Amino acid sequence: MNLSKIFNACLIGSLLAGCASFQAKPLVASKTASSLEARTLDNPGLRDFIAKNIGQTPWPPKAWNLTDLTLAAFYYQPDLDVARARWGIANAHVITAGMRPNPSLGFSAQQNAVEPRGVEPWGLFWNLGIPVETAGKRGYRIRQAKHLSDAARFDLALATWKVYSRVRSGMVNLYAARNEKDLLQRQVSSQQEMVRLLQRRFQSGEIPLPEVTRAKIVLQNALVALSDSQGRESQASIELASAIGITSLSGITIDFDGMTRTPNPDRLPAKAVRQAALLNRADILSALAGYEATQNALQLEIAKQYPDINLGAGYDWGQGWMLGLALPLPVLNQNEGPIAEARARRREAAAAFTLLEARAIGEIDSALAAYRASDSKMAATDGLLHDQEINRRSIESRFNAGDADRLALAESDNNLLSAELAHLGAIVGEMQSLGRLEDAVQRPLFPSAPVPNIQINNPRREEQ
Repeated sequence: MNLSKIFNACLIGSLLAGCASFQAKPLVASKTASSLEARTLDNPGLRDFIAKNIGQTPWPPKAWNLTDLTLAAFYYQPDLDVARARWGIANAHVITAGMRPNPSLGFSAQQNAVEPRGVEPWGLFWNLGIPVETAGKRGYRIRQAKHLSDAARFDLALATWKVYSRVRSGMVNLYAARNEKDLLQRQVSSQQEMVRLLQRRFQSGEIPLPEVTRAKIVLQNALVALSDSQGRESQASIELASAIGITSLSGITIDFDGMTRTPNPDRLPAKAVRQAALLNRADILSALAGYEATQNALQLEIAKQYPDINLGAGYDWGQGWMLGLALPLPVLNQNEGPIAEARARRREAAAAFTLLEARAIGEIDSALAAYRASDSKMAATDGLLHDQEINRRSIESRFNAGDADRLALAESDNNLLSAELAHLGAIVGEMQSLGRLEDAVQRPLFPSAPVPNIQINNPRREEQ
């Protein structure tokens, strides 16, 4: 009896030891907000993360380039935390798919009121049920879950790419706003000088008032454009900080060197670019893994035509051991409905994959054409800027020789600044077109922007 009690206690204890326990982890909005606001680019953890990916560098960097800021975004960006969590859920589904059904143990007692005197009226029964899956259903479930896990991993890769893309786009916008602001400030100064010179001419009676008025209107338009550009610079700075996952870029210098050195379109043949994209785009690889999961789902539904077996064993204290076998009879249905649904989902996944590839090809061809057009525009503005620089030097030489007045020099300055603004627009347009092409290919094409490996684990080492 003592041995029986000890055995039962050990059995119950072992069962309880294998059970998971709940630990509450409440979310407090104010605490989360404070944590986000405390994120900065001088974090020691960020320093170690950057050193791990690109080697030891002076810390903090004198200027943050695209690679540095991309790594900072990989360190901080909450979008990657969400993608990693979803991949973790998919991995947990693999564990769930591999779980075998537990056996069941039952006890029952029965009173027989018609037993003759002297015979025990109670019957005691122990029942043990052992379910057995057939036709390889567990294997199909596991393969399906693994393919869905692969799809979630590719979704994490896609999220990683989108983070890089946001940082790159934010840097391009900030580069455009800052350079435009500098040029517009110079243009305002030049236009102010023109107004001053024209007013002197008007006062001396050399020109009519409308000429001065037109110059003042141009000056006011330049001031409005300058104010707009200052607002765009502030907005671009906020957007770049948000892309990184921090709240402010104050106190740091950003290095845009290298971003303007875009590759020659002749080095990007359409066939090679398209092939690279179709073989490496994360969304295409995710769709392929999802399609394979639908194949496994169909195999599983077909296997469900074959019933599972339930082996039973029991012990009757009065009669002894009993054995049993139970299985459902597939006479009313043979799982036709779920099989038809699984076939339809596989067709849908195949059609969606074909659509995705077709759209990818269209995106690549369109982006490549836009990039070539922007490169041609860049060449045209190069010529215009070169001509205006020659004209400016000529006017300056004439001014120094006394053949041109200060107003002509100011006008040449204005013309040169207009050409520089057009040239800046072409540079930014080409950078944006290249970014669009990068997004279509999902590979970095900036020479100085390597994307490191996907960060599967949270690099901040925070307990999630």
